[in-house]
Amino acid sequence: QAPLGIGLRHSAKRDRKSITLHMKLEVLRRFEDGEKLTQIARALGLATSTVASIRVNKDRIRASSQAATPVCATQLTRCRGALMGRMERLLSLWIEEQKRQNPPVSTLPIQ
Repeated sequence: QAPLGIGLRHSAKRDRKSITLHMKLEVLRRFEDGEKLTQIARALGLATSTVASIRVNKDRIRASSQAATPVCATQLTRCRGALMGRMERLLSLWIEEQKRQNPPVSTLPIQ
C-alpha cells in the first residue's frame, strides 16, 4: 500500500449549493411515487447524500413548506437564542474595555 498522499489527487472543494424548498418537495414527491434514491439524484442533478438527507428530514421540510410563503421559501434557517446574543454583546464590550486598558492580548481569558 502506498504511503498517504502519494498518487492521490486532491480535488478542489465544491461550493455549497442552496436547494430551494420547491426542489426538496419534488424529491419527496418522487420518493412517494416509488422512485429509487439514485434515480432521483441523477434526474435532478443532486448528490445521492443530499437526496438521502432530504428524505431523512422530510417531516421538517413538510412543516416548513406549510409555514413558508412561496416567494421567500428558499431555505431553512436557524435563529440564535437571546442568551447567545447577549453573551456576544457582553464579550464584545469586555474586549473593547481590554483594548482601552491596553494589556497584552491573549485568548486565554476569553476562553
